Amino acid sequence: MLDNVKAQGYQVVTNTSELAALTTADQDSPVLGLFSSGNMPRQFQATIPTEDGAQRDATRCELNPERTDSLPDLAQMTTKAIELLDRSAKGDDTGFFLQVEGASIDKADHSADACGQIGELDDLDQAIQAVRAWVASSGEPTLIVATADHAHTSQITSDGQPTAGRTTRLLTADGAPMVISYATAASNSHDDALGGQNHTGAQLRIAAEGPGAENVVGQLDQTDLHYLIAGSLGLDTSATLSAGSFALADKPELPEQLSAQPSTPEATTSPSAGQAAGPGKGDGSVQAGKAAKPAKGSLARTGAAVLAPALIATAAVGGGLALRRRRFC
Repeated sequence: MLDNVKAQGYQVVTNTSELAALTTADQDSPVLGLFSSGNMPRQFQATIPTEDGAQRDATRCELNPERTDSLPDLAQMTTKAIELLDRSAKGDDTGFFLQVEGASIDKADHSADACGQIGELDDLDQAIQAVRAWVASSGEPTLIVATADHAHTSQITSDGQPTAGRTTRLLTADGAPMVISYATAASNSHDDALGGQNHTGAQLRIAAEGPGAENVVGQLDQTDLHYLIAGSLGLDTSATLSAGSFALADKPELPEQLSAQPSTPEATTSPSAGQAAGPGKGDGSVQAGKAAKPAKGSLARTGAAVLAPALIATAAVGGGLALRRRRFC
């Protein structure tokens, strides 16, 4: 595979130093980052829940020694991706779409690994802050969307109380005990419980900030995200694909619920209470920068550089990077 991608002109990077050294990327010389032979090491060492875990002494998550500085974290990958995609300084205001995914939290939840999940969530949080820092410094009108692809088994339950599944009792940064329960496996046996936890059907939060964020209100169908992001990029969603390309439209038609006239371009909104996390954790003060006035009745921002990182995870979040590029007609 490596020989194949290199023959096609890909720049292959395998560690933090090689990633940092990248200066350009385009359709003729794209980038492929391969930083581990399998799953990348999580931030914290794994924890193993037990049937009486809620009644045991609380422990703290411990850093994973296998995660060394030679491996870039999600924020470093995100920062480099933006650096390579952003061409506004060169007068190119076409805009771009970046998808950042925290993937390993799903694997940690299947394995009932509470500290694995927490570390992955922290990684994704830092990646979001990296995007928001770029927006604040560049002033580029940018839509940021954070959500998940499905819910999962882990639940915070009452301290000291056993559940039908296995539990882990942790000590939080505030010094308080917190019990996390895993109870969707076929049984509590070692083989079933540590790898067999299942997804759940709970509704998911979606949060957004920047131009168009005011359209992320109430309950949204999963497919509405397509129109939200396509509209922000000025893509014609009615056009058929040709040679893997989207057509660029002046005023793409959006579903009625996504076609309302935006109010303020710096809006931060969410169907749930609260705002997207700020530059310091929990700080929702930084907004998305100045934005050009949108086309009336549309989220079209043709001519404005727009970043739409869809930060995707499972139930909570944290861990890998997927970069999607489109050649515009």
